[in-house]
Amino acid sequence: MNALHIKILYIISFLFFLGQFTFFPSFSNFLKWNTIGAVIFFIYASYHQHVLHRRLASLRQTTPTPKPTTTTTATTSTLTKSSIYLIPKGDWFDYISSAHYFAEILIYFSFVILTKGMNLTIWLILIWTIIGLGIMARENEFWGRERFGEKWPKRWIIIPFVH
Repeated sequence: MNALHIKILYIISFLFFLGQFTFFPSFSNFLKWNTIGAVIFFIYASYHQHVLHRRLASLRQTTPTPKPTTTTTATTSTLTKSSIYLIPKGDWFDYISSAHYFAEILIYFSFVILTKGMNLTIWLILIWTIIGLGIMARENEFWGRERFGEKWPKRWIIIPFVH
């Protein structure tokens, strides 16, 4: 976390208290379009984030480690993660470098839908999420370009058609 991250955290944390607590809809308004839409959107974004995380996890294959040659007993596992990094491909990764971060942003956006965009606190949480994940996505992009050079695909960093 860099200094800009910390300054923004302090500002947004202070502004959270300015928002009204209108997060939960009343029971009489429960079956409105925004509640149903927000729940469906939340479930879709959460599931897709899970799919993207599984795709990322599958990039590092398990490989067997050589057996110890000494007579001492080894307490280490017989499988280790490979240190070879691969470029994520497929699904949203064909278009967005940090697709799993984009799914996270969509999860928070579902709360904006739930409140019909009328809750300042929820907007500030969404903005904080976009800023925080945007900084990390940019760093990941720099790392990928440095590590893979020309092999790193040209695609959106975190939000399609924006960044």
